[in-house]
Amino acid sequence: MRTWAWRTIIIVCWLVAWQAIAQILLDIKPTNRFSVATPLQVGQALWRFITGTAPGPVADANSQLLLTLYQIGLAFVIAAFVGLGGGMLIGSFKFIGETLEPIIITLLAVPNFVLLPIFWLVFGLGTPTAVAFGALLGFFPIIANTVAGARQVEIQFFTLSKSMGATTLQTFMKVVIPGSAGPIISGLKQGFSLAVIGVIGSQIILPTSGLGKVIDDAQGYFFTPEMYAVILIAIMIAVMSNIIFSYVERRTV
Repeated sequence: MRTWAWRTIIIVCWLVAWQAIAQILLDIKPTNRFSVATPLQVGQALWRFITGTAPGPVADANSQLLLTLYQIGLAFVIAAFVGLGGGMLIGSFKFIGETLEPIIITLLAVPNFVLLPIFWLVFGLGTPTAVAFGALLGFFPIIANTVAGARQVEIQFFTLSKSMGATTLQTFMKVVIPGSAGPIISGLKQGFSLAVIGVIGSQIILPTSGLGKVIDDAQGYFFTPEMYAVILIAIMIAVMSNIIFSYVERRTV
């Protein structure tokens, strides 16, 4: 049986189990509706979002979804630009690597979310903080994988390109980037996932806008199916991005 068929079976079994267990909990104690929702109820909540009939506190979920996608996209672009550029420099030039790599390794050991209050104070509430924090989380796997990719290019390729008269820029474009494509794409995939975590995580901790605000409002007003529906949307963003990057990785490497 193909892999996708097994995945489908697992998902269906998970949904059936979720429906059965949640329904039992709701039947046993009606007040469990404040914390439990069945897949059917979540699907109905998703339909209300699609048709614009969601209840008041979460009625703006569609616009908040678009805002979140914008924040994630911008955070990822910033993380990719800085991470790829910095990774290429660190991985290709010994002096720069010896200078900056220990600093980056030290920062990798810092729990990222403890820095969120600093971002809040510097950038204020809303989009700037979400984008900056998402970019920070996405930056580290991108630069780490880019450094590893640049260093895996064999030295004889550099020597050969120089002997053929290639400039530094040409060497980067024709030797370093193609030779490190695998780790770079892997880093971008990880970076996007962490950018999603950073943006939505900051929205939940500082619920002023985005899907994080919708989740917080739904939880606060006990719209439990809507809360699970928005969480499911956030999960689907990460899943779809992983599928896209995995496809690009298979086609490129």
